[in-house]
Amino acid sequence: MNSSIKKISIIILALIITGCSVRPYSNIEAIKTDAKLAEGISLPYSISAAYYAPSEELSRVDKALRGNQYNVQVELVESGKAFNRALDLVLTGYFSKVEKLAPKSKFDVLFKFKSKPTWDRIWGRCNVELETTVNAWDGEELFSISTKGAVQANYEENCVMNAYAEALEEAIIEFVNKAQHLRIDKTEKKESFFQSGNFEKYFSDLKPTSTGTGFYVSKNGDLMTASHVVNECFMLKVKEGEEVFPATLSSESKLLDVAILKTDKPRKGFLNVRSLGNDLNILGNPVEVVGYPLSGILSDSPSLTVGNVTSLNGLKGSKSIFQYSAPIQPGNSGGPVYTPEGDVIGMVTSTLNQSILLQTTGNVAQNVNFGIRGEFLNKFLSVNDKKIPEKEKGSKRDVLTNTVQVLCYK
Repeated sequence: MNSSIKKISIIILALIITGCSVRPYSNIEAIKTDAKLAEGISLPYSISAAYYAPSEELSRVDKALRGNQYNVQVELVESGKAFNRALDLVLTGYFSKVEKLAPKSKFDVLFKFKSKPTWDRIWGRCNVELETTVNAWDGEELFSISTKGAVQANYEENCVMNAYAEALEEAIIEFVNKAQHLRIDKTEKKESFFQSGNFEKYFSDLKPTSTGTGFYVSKNGDLMTASHVVNECFMLKVKEGEEVFPATLSSESKLLDVAILKTDKPRKGFLNVRSLGNDLNILGNPVEVVGYPLSGILSDSPSLTVGNVTSLNGLKGSKSIFQYSAPIQPGNSGGPVYTPEGDVIGMVTSTLNQSILLQTTGNVAQNVNFGIRGEFLNKFLSVNDKKIPEKEKGSKRDVLTNTVQVLCYK
């Protein structure tokens, strides 16, 4: 068979293969892998496990080309969703207790995954390369392995999910087969993952996934920020100048978009939150915003912008929100909105989405930014037993010295 015939045969075979869809694995028995459990091991395996995978891998979206040379279409493949589905299927199938890593997690072993999904256009195959590391509760590395999964089908979510499942199952089976010979502490843990202090041993090279801003509201080191800043963070830290130290989520309201963080850093100073009020004379009054926007691009020192109060309500007349024109960027969320005299009257929460506004109205608005009103912040503090006695009138220096950067690790 000459080379041209071989090429034609490969193309025809690829077209046949890539024209097929695949059903997702529905149980671990259906997953195709050469790895086998050692004799005498029954499932679910009696161990408490937590797992971690980088957030960018769990939210990854890839593009797939459909059609022919005359009509090419681009479709999105949610590889991250496929990874999540495979993790849920395999881990819950093999272990008696499993959870995604969180600050309050208590576990016997921690699985850390890193993956690389790819698409073989020639053979119509979803490929996954997976690195798995298993750590004990005290941070000691117990096990590591590299595995692969490959499924021939259309490049779609189910194909990627099955490839992940194959790579995951092989790694889990190899670990379970060796687990009985490993030093695993299965005693009940009195402290959570974060309280144990072992997280530095697991993630010594981990970088923040996202950042926001917060400000101190008590001498005990209680910190206020926006709830979406700390959403799904398994670890939180605060950066104040050159110092970086841990923080824990004390309470939050996703509805109001407010959170209180607890630190072990007593303060000499803190910020009072005052009511904005409803007097129309407030409109046009100057306000300032301080925060840490665009982390990694701009300076590590706080940035300050100025503007005015432009509305006493938020979108569709929301009573808990007010509007101001001081420019904000990603990373400003959770920072204080205050008067030039240093009185905090609100907290940065969001800005008007320009792309959505352009699509829906054909117009672009400038500096339409929103903050949570001070009276609602005070109500939240009071409900959570954090009502702080007011001190003497503040100053801009107080605001600058009591505003810090919040680091989120996902």
